[in-house]
Amino acid sequence: ILMLLYMVGVANTQNFTEYERSKLISFIEDGDEALEGRLNIELRKMKVKEAAEIAKLRKELDELKKTSNREVQTLKSESSKLKSELQVLMEKDDGLASVDPDNKESIKRYLSNAYKRCKFDLMPLYSAYDRLTARFDEKLIDECVLEVLPYFQAARSAPKTWNLNLVYVPDIPATQANYLGTYTWSQLLGSGSSTKKFKLYGQSSLEQDGFKKRVNISTGHERTQPYHGGHLAPESCYKEKFESGSETYGYNQYPQAGRQQRKWRLYKFTSSGNIEYDEQYYDNGWQTVVEYKFNANTMTWTKI
Repeated sequence: ILMLLYMVGVANTQNFTEYERSKLISFIEDGDEALEGRLNIELRKMKVKEAAEIAKLRKELDELKKTSNREVQTLKSESSKLKSELQVLMEKDDGLASVDPDNKESIKRYLSNAYKRCKFDLMPLYSAYDRLTARFDEKLIDECVLEVLPYFQAARSAPKTWNLNLVYVPDIPATQANYLGTYTWSQLLGSGSSTKKFKLYGQSSLEQDGFKKRVNISTGHERTQPYHGGHLAPESCYKEKFESGSETYGYNQYPQAGRQQRKWRLYKFTSSGNIEYDEQYYDNGWQTVVEYKFNANTMTWTKI
């Protein structure tokens, strides 16, 4: 409206006297100042309201942080309590309280029971070893654990990238009581035409799932691994013993749907007692991918 009046006034200045012209201009300027004043007041109100809302949000955020910190501390406390209770239960359940530090057989029995619980990895055995060494003489525990599992320190020091997947493999005596019969390699594998013959030993029949030991009739080479549905498991942890007495403990994959046979193993030489690791695949004979040697003194692996 003021602008319109101003435009009308400018357009008709010739019809106004000097006095009328000055009054009109004064009226317009006063209107501009009043409008600007009102705008400034509204702007200040908005700033005050915004500042109040920001202060309120900051206060709420501080309260949330305090609440969050209290909840985190509570969770940490509860977690620590649960871990302590779990530790007590584990020690009570796994027989640690009954271990006699002066009796090697007592220690080995405790470690053997822990090894038998290794269904997915060797963590139960590692945990049992740590609990024993925290209470008793470490040198004695080392002697006992290596009798239970000669590969213990080597396996524990192995890089996580190695596809060992080690678990408990039972010792199955090759006795008449455990004898299941004689089978060809093709029968055990479930394919192929190999007539190489093996004696099979186990605690249950071939058709029942579980670990079995096969012995090569010609060479005496032994290998213990799981069977499923009457045939060798497609992939599994295993132990084997060669004619020389050397042993291996590793993980094996049989050929399946175009997949090559592969194995990752810890190899213990009878003559020297040295332990090595190698990864191999089968292609007209076993081909080595990588090979490492274990140093028992420094607990380290060196590439060969």
